[in-house]
Amino acid sequence: RPLPHVETMRSLASRYPDIVRLTDAQHAFGLASAGRCRTRTPGTSQHASAPCLNHIVKITNRRTLPDPERPQILFLGGLHGDERIGQVSTIELAQFLAASYKSHPWVTRLVDTTSIWIVPMTNAIGYERFERLEMGLFPNRDFGYVQRPDKCMTTIAGRTVNELFRRHLFQIVVTFHGGMTSIGYPWGSFNHHRKGTSRAPDDAALADIARSMSAFASTGGVDKTYPYGTMNDQVYPVFGGMEDWGYAASFDPASRIRCEPRSHGGYETGHSTVTNASARALVFLVEAGPKKPPERTLGSNAAVLTPGSEGDGHVPRNIRLSLTAIDFLRPYVELLIEHTSSASGGGASIVRATVGRALPIRWRAWGATRLDSAEIVWRRSAAEPWQAIRGSAGAFNALSQRGGVWASTPAHANSGEHTLCAIPLAAGTFQLAVRVSVDSHWADNGGRRVAPASMPPQSHLTRARTDGSWRMENGESRVVGRTSWLSPSVEVRVG
Repeated sequence: RPLPHVETMRSLASRYPDIVRLTDAQHAFGLASAGRCRTRTPGTSQHASAPCLNHIVKITNRRTLPDPERPQILFLGGLHGDERIGQVSTIELAQFLAASYKSHPWVTRLVDTTSIWIVPMTNAIGYERFERLEMGLFPNRDFGYVQRPDKCMTTIAGRTVNELFRRHLFQIVVTFHGGMTSIGYPWGSFNHHRKGTSRAPDDAALADIARSMSAFASTGGVDKTYPYGTMNDQVYPVFGGMEDWGYAASFDPASRIRCEPRSHGGYETGHSTVTNASARALVFLVEAGPKKPPERTLGSNAAVLTPGSEGDGHVPRNIRLSLTAIDFLRPYVELLIEHTSSASGGGASIVRATVGRALPIRWRAWGATRLDSAEIVWRRSAAEPWQAIRGSAGAFNALSQRGGVWASTPAHANSGEHTLCAIPLAAGTFQLAVRVSVDSHWADNGGRRVAPASMPPQSHLTRARTDGSWRMENGESRVVGRTSWLSPSVEVRVG
């Protein structure tokens, strides 16, 4: 039922104006509409028929914009209009993020530090009519990758996704479908399936994130745990798939094409041209179980953060999967020091310590699976550079477990927690922080089975944490690589 979903999006934008923005592809990009949909004039009970709109929700802390380096993620529901599980899951994701923003610290951080784009009913007319296609055209074969020029960008759904890619730098894309249960990732096209399944250059990152999404999503009490692997293995290869296009169109010129569709009055050829930066996302195809699950199996948002509890179901587990993807956008080192207090007036956390007595520093790293190095750093004031505390890096290397939060999942007690100690040698006031490097194994490609042959990882997400020289821009967005990540600091007063 399209009307309640549209009204939910309007309500979110009205109730949470500081973090939720609602627009549509027709007003934002000047696209035509595919067919007519039922609508209701806001504030009235009158129903009417109007050109279908492809609604787009953006969730982020708008008060701290502009922020050109804020990492971006895109969630798509309903490229096939008859697969209801995607529309419901993405709408409920938006509701969960907005409603939990002020009450749950993890959600607060995610919304404050990332930009979350959601297109719940990508194929709007297909959703309206409960049809797989968009007026006879195939949205999920509609992209300029291993496709004929006259067979891509034919749908408004495809053009909506394309226009978003033209303007932004998505580091992760998750597209929800229905009909089976799996998480797939590149490759999923015939050019990488002729002599057996090939691995993408970013296979290490893709597999790590898919494993983490599957583990935290769990079963929901309604299905098996998500199996994961390449789309060629988990599903089947296709021509013109959004997933391989969104991942590789920027770095695989032999397989990308310029589209020349005739539908909807045509589409400017230049609009289907990708830049060197615009299409390097890690893309995940989530086949989320039944196309239209029984309502009793959908579950409740109250069970999102407690897998296996009463109210778990398809929707809570898909929201957990989505939160995992958002968290991977950027590593974050969280200090867990106890016995802190607030400095008068400033609100800054302070810790009191004693000369010569060990001060335990407890912390964990989100958005990562493996920790390559960690050390405690200190300085007297913000005007000074950080200095490593001698021996802290070696102490970390001696630990038997050196995983990030996603080496297990946040549902496990003390997930990813580590402790290092600092011994103050003199009285005074200092700042302490933890500095880490993460996931260097992502820099390895898929070995002998990688395609294109010998190509190193190409995605923004991989290179942003493994290559300090990486810098890409598209529109007002940019990705800048770095190889270390610093926690927020804490003030230590030694007496």
